[in-house]
Amino acid sequence: MKTIDRYILRIFAGAMAATAIFMMGLYLILHYLSHVKHQDEARASFAANGYTLIEGLCRYYFVHMPEIAALFGPYAILFAAMFTLHHLNQNNELVPVFAVGVSKFRVALPIILASFVLSGGLVALREIVIPANAREMVLISRMMRGKGDPKFSKLDLLSDSMGNIFDAGEWDATNLRLNDVWMLPSSSTQLFRFDYLAWREKDGKAEFVPAVGSAMPAERFAQTTDLSLYDIQDERRVTKRSSYFALKRQSEKVPRDRQLAVMKNEHIAYAFTPFVLLLFGLPLAIRGRKRSVFLGLSLCLGLSLAFFTTSLALQRLGAKTESIDPLLCAWLPLILFGSLGLFLFEVSRR
Repeated sequence: MKTIDRYILRIFAGAMAATAIFMMGLYLILHYLSHVKHQDEARASFAANGYTLIEGLCRYYFVHMPEIAALFGPYAILFAAMFTLHHLNQNNELVPVFAVGVSKFRVALPIILASFVLSGGLVALREIVIPANAREMVLISRMMRGKGDPKFSKLDLLSDSMGNIFDAGEWDATNLRLNDVWMLPSSSTQLFRFDYLAWREKDGKAEFVPAVGSAMPAERFAQTTDLSLYDIQDERRVTKRSSYFALKRQSEKVPRDRQLAVMKNEHIAYAFTPFVLLLFGLPLAIRGRKRSVFLGLSLCLGLSLAFFTTSLALQRLGAKTESIDPLLCAWLPLILFGSLGLFLFEVSRR
């Protein structure tokens, strides 16, 4: 590694740390202010679960930190990269580099390689860390809203992809158990009652298992229904934080659910998001002309908002209508911004 590479990486690392702290700090402040009106309910809910208000808030933001980092990570990389190049440009440090024949791509190469490493970390957060903490995130979010009891009885009728109907008296989110369940099979009019249906994950299989001694044996129950956690409305918040492979399995079980298909494809597209943003942003920052730091920040903010808004709009559209393919919903922002980024990158090389 050359001296110039170490110098650029040092500036980039400092800018990345400052940007990440600023973005996450701003989010935490705004999030807390938007929930302060529920503080009394949250205090009572936290107390019922053995936390003081401060302990509960700290726990809430601690378990949500990986999700916040994954949300803002690609944009923090963009801000840090553009700041690094802007800093070099403002201090006339790029002029001698270009004068000795070093290309613009070579100058940006350390930032691109560092972004590969950071992008791998963000993908690990989404595929490993967030799914592992998904249930705790949902439960403590309920406490934050003053709903600390992990058992709740306001359940809609449940249905699986085979057409079976379930009426449960209570969902125990701690023990992953539906209590007092009536089942109406799609193939008959005979009702079956279960004291409980318990969710079990073993040997690569995940399914509901009826209580021992139920009218329908476990083997027959497994053949009759594919009821899953995703069929429970409150559990969908957990499912949305699942890994790609978990979403893929669930999407295969419920092919009619377009939101699952969109989320599954978005997990793959997410890995390429930092590079598409850099492809668009680096040419704007590496040009020889000096710019105001406020103009640079405005360009960066505008690009981030445009990409985020486009992605969010397409994901919601794909989840609600059949007029656009879920695969296209996830990849279209990358295609649009990436194509324009390639054009800008090619222009900047001339």
